[in-house]
This record gives sequence, C-alpha cells and structure tokens, in this order.
Amino acid sequence: MIKNISVVTIAILIIFYCNYSSQNESVKITNHLENSISVNITMQISNNSEYIGVVKSAEYASVPPQNISYIPSLSYSSADSVAITGEGNVVFFSGKVSGDFNIINLKPDQIYDFILYKKEKNSFKKIFEVSHTTLAEMPERQAQKIMWSNQTHNSIDIYARAGSGEKTLFTVSRSPNDFIPSNASEYTANSTFGQGFEPSSGVFVVYSGNDNEKSVKVSGLEPGTYYYVTSYEFNGKGKSTHYNPQVTKLANAARIATTLETPKNVKVQKKAESQKGGSQKIVVEWEKVKSASTYIIELALDEDFVEPEEIYGTIDVGELSAFEFDELEQKRTYYIRIKSANQYFESNYSEVFIVNL
Repeated sequence: MIKNISVVTIAILIIFYCNYSSQNESVKITNHLENSISVNITMQISNNSEYIGVVKSAEYASVPPQNISYIPSLSYSSADSVAITGEGNVVFFSGKVSGDFNIINLKPDQIYDFILYKKEKNSFKKIFEVSHTTLAEMPERQAQKIMWSNQTHNSIDIYARAGSGEKTLFTVSRSPNDFIPSNASEYTANSTFGQGFEPSSGVFVVYSGNDNEKSVKVSGLEPGTYYYVTSYEFNGKGKSTHYNPQVTKLANAARIATTLETPKNVKVQKKAESQKGGSQKIVVEWEKVKSASTYIIELALDEDFVEPEEIYGTIDVGELSAFEFDELEQKRTYYIRIKSANQYFESNYSEVFIVNL
C-alpha cells in the first residue's frame, strides 16, 4: 500500500512539473525597447479557466488580483484604477484569450515583473512570473572623433571624444567591417588585440567602460600594419545596455597604423681593406625587423646629417642584414644611422654611431 502511494505521489509531481515547465515556455518576452516590452502568451487556455496578467515595476510588491472586474491596460504609467490591482501593479491581460501584448509607457533601464494568475474558486493563484528590463536611453551623440597617440611597432593609445554616452566600446580589426553591437549585450574586452571577445570575424573588443578619459592602450599589434578602430557610445548594463549604432568614417571610425620597429643589435666596426695599403672600411650589421622589406642607412660627415658622404649618402640596401662602406676617405670622422622600411612605413632611425678612420 505504501509503495502504491509513493508511485501516485511521484506521478502527481511529474505532472505538476511538466505543466509548470510548459507554462514557462508559453510566456515569453519577444521585444524590449526604452519604454516598452512585448509579451507573448501562447499557453492553451481552457474554456472554464480565467487568467489575469499583471505587470509591475520590481520596486513594488506583488498585489494579487481580487475577485472583481478589471479592464486591462497596455499603458503602464497612465493606467486607470480599473486596471490596477495595487500600487504599481497593472493588469495588461484578463480573460481566456492568449496572444501578443505590448506594454508601453514604461521607464527606461528598469526591471519589470510579468505575473500570470489563474482563478481558482474565488481567488487568483500565481502560476508564472518572469522579470525583464527595458533598455536604457540611447546616447544621442556618437563619438565625434577618434584620436590616437604614442604609436609604436606593437601598441597604440586610442581615445574617443565628444560622445554623449555613459560608456564607450572600442573594437579593432585588421580590415574594414560592418559590425554593430547588439542591444542588451555586454562584451568582454581585453586591451591585447586578439584576446577579447570576437563578436564578428576578425573584430575584437579592446575596451568597454566608463573611465573619464574613455581611452585604452591597445597592445599585441603587428608592426607596420593598418588597423581599423571603431567606437560606440552606450548607456545601461546587462539587459538594459543600449548602443548608439550610427557609424561614420569621418566621425567615430578610423584607420591607424603601427610603426615599424627600429633595427636592433646594430654593430658598426672598422675593418682593414685587403690590398688597399692599410686603408680601412666600415662594416654595419643589424638584426632584421618583422614586416620590414628594406633598410636605409645614412652615412654623413656631420652629426646632424646635413652633409652626406659624397659616394654613399643615404642608401637603400634592400633586405640585407649587413653592409660594407669601402673606398672611404681615410682620417675622417663618419656618422652612421639606420632605419627599417616597407612599402608603407618607415621606422625611427637608430642611435648615431661615430667612426674615426
């Protein structure tokens, strides 16, 4: 007998769970804006049951409906008393008909609870509740200018200026893109390129925040490379996040380049020229630079490089990593410096090396 009761009890629990789960899936939020939320009720409502849907701000306590007639209102802030079960509780649905309900005149960036009650005898029992938030107000003005400074071969400091949002999001990519952030979404940022969230192929979020400067130092970049930077103003957080999606190339999108790295481990030495009666030449060696396709060496007779050496002066040595200056006038002082280059960029010059022959 005890065994049979246990089986019946389990069966009842399973039925109750299935019914409650189906109700969960039958009441859905289909859209939300700054001042409205759309609710879709698709549950099967029997002819002998009566339901009431109530929307309330999360700041108010729930007030169940009474056994009286309510006239539903889809306007939250201007609802008449015949649609209110208690302070902040507005009836948006009453009766035996399911469908779509768009509740308007809500406040932006605020949580609202949607509660479904079922009439049982002379009272109403809560059978379902879901919470959702409206979007925050959209920033009126997107960033008007992206600025940058301190460009190096692997990093750039980026700033957004003249936007009206509480917060700013920066994305960086190697090529132009049409990514627009989705409302009600927050993206994980990482200032190292390639490490943050990738909302679109090759597009990485490098900053999302509200520091006073609205700036970020982006690292992990390739030398001598163009990057595309876009900023988006937004308000709110979590489900209330509201982005300004307007993007223009003249305002809040920019193409910025890293520099090439200056050649490292530069060595400048004097060597005797063979069969030249004791004359000497200058040998320059260096470590190759990533993304560089050529190297430019200057040989001058003064430290300001105003007076170039007559034969060599400024010379492009191609992809070499060493070069010899021979047939130089002896008993002279020479000044040497080197930089890397490719078809788009040049690095800074190295330090100046002084050689006395």
